[in-house]
Amino acid sequence: MKISPVNNTTFGYNVALNKELVKRLKKDKSNEQYNTVYDMNKNCNRLEERIVRLEGPDRKSLSSHETMIESLSYYFIEMKSQLCEAVDELFPDLHFGEEECTQYEEEAKEFDIPESAEGENGPKPAYIWRETLVDGLQMQLFGPEAEFYTKTNSPQKAKASASKAQGANGLLEKFEPASTSPKSLNDVVGLKNVIEDIKDLVVLPLENPEEAQKRKDEYGILIPHFIVMFGPPGCGKTMTSEAIKAQTGCDMYKLDLSRVGTGFVNESSSNVTKAFDFLKEQAKKTKKPVLLFMDEMDAMLMKRQEAMGGDREDNKLVDTLLQHISKAQDNNIIIIGATNMYDLIDPAIKDRAKLELYVGLPDDDERMELLERELTKFKMGVDLARNKDEIKELSIALRPYSPRSIKTLIEGASRIAWRNQRPLIKQDVLDAIERESKDKINEKEYIPKTKNNSSRIGFKA
Repeated sequence: MKISPVNNTTFGYNVALNKELVKRLKKDKSNEQYNTVYDMNKNCNRLEERIVRLEGPDRKSLSSHETMIESLSYYFIEMKSQLCEAVDELFPDLHFGEEECTQYEEEAKEFDIPESAEGENGPKPAYIWRETLVDGLQMQLFGPEAEFYTKTNSPQKAKASASKAQGANGLLEKFEPASTSPKSLNDVVGLKNVIEDIKDLVVLPLENPEEAQKRKDEYGILIPHFIVMFGPPGCGKTMTSEAIKAQTGCDMYKLDLSRVGTGFVNESSSNVTKAFDFLKEQAKKTKKPVLLFMDEMDAMLMKRQEAMGGDREDNKLVDTLLQHISKAQDNNIIIIGATNMYDLIDPAIKDRAKLELYVGLPDDDERMELLERELTKFKMGVDLARNKDEIKELSIALRPYSPRSIKTLIEGASRIAWRNQRPLIKQDVLDAIERESKDKINEKEYIPKTKNNSSRIGFKA
């Protein structure tokens, strides 16, 4: 990350100011309010450092971790705003909120927003989290008349505020299929072993209750009510969860764990409890299992601190979620968790998973199937799709790319063919690969170090 030329700056927050704050908070360890603010400050600093690590030096890695940074920044912006408000109330002489606001504003000026970061409604949130934070802090400090340093109308800030205001229902988003959503598990290409496990252990019992009861009576096998899918980004974890919903006909709700939190002890865990209470009632109403999809699990369910100085709210949230996972079977809730960073998740959470599935890069045959499927979606790609030799060559060239990246590369190749007013050819795809080489995935980075991994992890009794 490029550091702002302001003195005492690192990761955005002012080091000298932070040291003074910590010094004051440690003076009275019996003061519960001081302890709460101390934990909030520690959480903020730790989370911000993680965001900056994901960005990489001079933000070179930002595009590869855009979704994760956006999710984490939602939580960070709200927590930082609450921290500034709490510190200003305790120690008004520090002018904490104002100093931090100035610090982030100076740092934001160091970065240019590339054209690739422009979305439909302005710059993508992951690229402007500093500006969005400045916007929020200035609103908090100076009211609606403040002149904000922003490059957008801050939809990110509005989204974060809305999640807090809406309560339990605002934490859950009911999944409504789009035209591009999978209609069944057969629409998921490149995950043969994963789909096989899900069909055998989840879908079949839900579609055939008599078979499920027989399996339970004869073998003691229950439907896994907590499933964890992990692996590189863009390989199909979210798509698979949507396919489960389509195949089973069960309602599915999405819970973004990075948005359930606040900076205060017990509030995050209370929000999670409200969400699970709502799901329990929905299962009773529909008389069918309810699916809960938790994306980016590592955003809030990182390993708990072992020492006394651990982050109490993080620990409380993990403890609360463990309780609800234990009750999921009785409450007819099937939890599907997804993460790119398996090793960061608290071990107790992972131990509760009844089915763990590694969702990795497709093999050569699966990649060929994916290429053929994508190319036959439009007329000018059909000829290339039918050329088995060239498809095999492209499959080899695309080995380091996720299915999502492959679809993007096909779109890029199509634009090349369109500009030349001819059918799509192999060289168009190779040219697109050359242009997007930054999207390559080193799968070793995503294979857990804490377990003996394979493409099929399987069922835990």
